[in-house]
Amino acid sequence: GHTASVLCLQRNGDRLVSGSLSGELMVWNLLTMSKTVEMREAEGCGVNALAWERSLIFAAADLNLQVWDTSSGRLVETLKGHS
Repeated sequence: GHTASVLCLQRNGDRLVSGSLSGELMVWNLLTMSKTVEMREAEGCGVNALAWERSLIFAAADLNLQVWDTSSGRLVETLKGHS
């Protein structure tokens, strides 16, 4: 599980993503109750908000939005300049 407090959750069908104060993002399969993907934001940069449709988009304390592919656990794009 997470190494710090969970700050946000977002459900998408039978999957759930959780974001933590330490910048960890974890995708969980709700049918098997197992973690399927783990992603990491910059160290010490908490995940404040999540949105999940086709891709996972989240806002972190570094004022950037990041777009992730939850199938591969890869960062797709960073959107800079948000305040």
